[in-house]
Amino acid sequence: MEFFTHELLFRPFRPQRTASSCFRTPDPGSAAAPESKENQPHKTMKIKTLLTRAVILACCALLVSCGKDDTATSLPPVIKTEGASPVYTVKTGKTLTIFPVVENAENALYAWKIDGKIVGTEKSFSFSSNEIGSVFVNFSVRTDYGSDETEFRINVAGLSAPSVSLPVPEKRVQRPYGQRPGLRTGSRKF
Repeated sequence: MEFFTHELLFRPFRPQRTASSCFRTPDPGSAAAPESKENQPHKTMKIKTLLTRAVILACCALLVSCGKDDTATSLPPVIKTEGASPVYTVKTGKTLTIFPVVENAENALYAWKIDGKIVGTEKSFSFSSNEIGSVFVNFSVRTDYGSDETEFRINVAGLSAPSVSLPVPEKRVQRPYGQRPGLRTGSRKF
C-alpha cells in the first residue's frame, strides 16, 4: 500500500481528454478549469514543446529550400574544353561528333555556327566533309543567367592508301643434320 501512495504523490496530475472535451469550455468550478494552478505548468510545457517543434520544422524547411541545385542554376554557363581552341581531325567522308562539356546549362539554348550561319542547335554536333582543309566552328550556350562561347577547329584530311609492312626473315640455308658446308653428297673425289 505504501508503494501505491508513494507513486501517486510524485506522479503529475493529467486529466484525460477526449476529442469532444477539447472543443467545449470547462465549467468554472470543475477541476479542468483554466484557473487551476496545477494546469499552468503543464500548459507552459506544452507551449514550449510546440514552439521547439515549430523552430525545428522551420530550420528543416530552410535547409531544403537552400539546396545545391538552387545556387547552380543562378550561375552563367561554362564550356569546358581542352586548351584554348580545341582541334579535331577527321578524314574526308567520315563523320566527327563533338560532345562539349557544359556546366550550369539548365534550360540552355545551343548554337553551332560555321561562317556565321547556324548549322546546329543541339548540345552535340556532327560534322563531315569531302573537301580537304580546315573549318572553324563556333559553339555558343545561352541561359537566363548568361552565355559562353568557344571555337573549335576541324582539320579535314584526305584518305591515304593503306600501307602494309611485314617483317621478312633473314635468308638462311638449312642443311640436313651431319652435313658440313662445302661437302656435297654423291660427288666425292678421292
